[in-house]
Amino acid sequence: MLHLTRHWFTDKSVIGGLALDGVKFLWSLEPPSRADKPRCIPVGLYNVSLHPSQRFGKPMPFLEDVEDFVGIMFHPGNFPEDTEGCILVGTGKDVDKVLNSRIAFAELMEKVTFPTTLLIEEQPPVDEVDHYIQHPADAPTTTAHSKNEP
Repeated sequence: MLHLTRHWFTDKSVIGGLALDGVKFLWSLEPPSRADKPRCIPVGLYNVSLHPSQRFGKPMPFLEDVEDFVGIMFHPGNFPEDTEGCILVGTGKDVDKVLNSRIAFAELMEKVTFPTTLLIEEQPPVDEVDHYIQHPADAPTTTAHSKNEP
């Protein structure tokens, strides 16, 4: 089972941790709510299975039955502009980006047995050292905040 926990919400992205069978192994990036997409993928439990993708020319892991969304999948990409609503994965994270997305996507495809399930939750970071993202231009005094903080 995959478990995506969203931690940081900015006006450009939503960054979270992705775990497989309880062990965190990748970071995720999703686009935030915006005028043409009023919200992220709703929090909840989803089936994920491989289906052919015209865009990528190969089977990709698609989330099934996402309310008000069509064609939601995991795929490579590093920045918010690389996705219209899908989940990007990376081996690392920074402000509004995930790192090494092709390596991370290959790891996702290698480690996960499809079909599987995905639980999506939202939780503010619990450990400032491990979880807060500090923007290099603002170091050392300003950090990005989760949606639950001022």
